Amino acid sequence: MKWVDYDALCAIPEKLRNYRRDKLSGNRFRLALATRDQLLMDMLTMLAWRPRHIRECRLKPRRVANLFKVGIPKNGPIANRRPIKEASRISPQLKFWQIRFRPEETKTGRPVRFLAPSQLTTLLEEYIDHHRPLLFKGKDPGTLFLNSSGRPLTSYSLRYLVENLTARFAGRRVNPLSFRHAIAVKWLEDNTNNYMTPSKMLWHADIRTVLKTYGVQFDEPRAARRLNKWLARNRKDKKTKGR
Repeated sequence: MKWVDYDALCAIPEKLRNYRRDKLSGNRFRLALATRDQLLMDMLTMLAWRPRHIRECRLKPRRVANLFKVGIPKNGPIANRRPIKEASRISPQLKFWQIRFRPEETKTGRPVRFLAPSQLTTLLEEYIDHHRPLLFKGKDPGTLFLNSSGRPLTSYSLRYLVENLTARFAGRRVNPLSFRHAIAVKWLEDNTNNYMTPSKMLWHADIRTVLKTYGVQFDEPRAARRLNKWLARNRKDKKTKGR
């Protein structure tokens, strides 16, 4: 009863963008909250984070920040990616939005560091530069997301906010954790044999966790549908070759 298809969840940020444009242009504070909501929905549908990491994601202070914009370190997996290496070679001062959680901040006790999705950066910078400063009063608490009183989101307030947004824009209340499941199931439907990607995407220590959790989702009816599609495609290819 709490399940909403991943594609329907992905439509929520666009609906929030239209709502911001059409309804809130004259109210800066409500516009700031709606921009926060759009970024939150984007991150939930792109990053598959646990609710804890959404709540605790920090912009400052720099020494403990989880989200920051800096140059690429000379060594490490990020620096070795060809597009990043080429961009850094052409413009050594180029900075990228990066995400980092330390071992003590992850469930598995393993550090993670990667580039923020490029689809997030424009809205992220708009929110941080223009809207987030309107939300906190007095001292900046440092977390990316703030409630309407300018304080960090609690476990309850995050769940309440996400469930209200999904009920309003997708017709059903969905809790933050369910976004992880929706992304994983959608990935495996589109990439049947690739369990490694969702394992790393969900920050699991063992690929067997994905197999155990999501393998059961692919029951006999789904297998039959895939078999029928494969048979139809295979026979179509044979007919094409025979002409």
